[in-house]
Amino acid sequence: GKLFGVQLGDAYQRVGAEDGLAVASVNPRMVLEVVHWMRKAGWDGIFYFDTFPMNEDPVRECEMNIRTITKMWRKAGELGESRRLKEYQARHDAMSIMEMLEKEEL
Repeated sequence: GKLFGVQLGDAYQRVGAEDGLAVASVNPRMVLEVVHWMRKAGWDGIFYFDTFPMNEDPVRECEMNIRTITKMWRKAGELGESRRLKEYQARHDAMSIMEMLEKEEL
């Protein structure tokens, strides 16, 4: 069978934990990395959001999640085409990757 959907959220401990936070609200770089590898693997399924707005307007939070994952998808595509990223990955150069992301304000 084929994987149909991926549940996204955020957490203080790890992406996918049950903190019910908006996507990338705590760990934007981790979410970007997940999205990067999903793009690289040819993901064409759906995303759904594991968030539980207690004090927030749920529609507003959902809209934020959609904007965030759309931005992350686009950014992951740009980074995935980056020759510099591929060079840094080949050298296992984590500091250069972090500096590159810093310049991207991620």
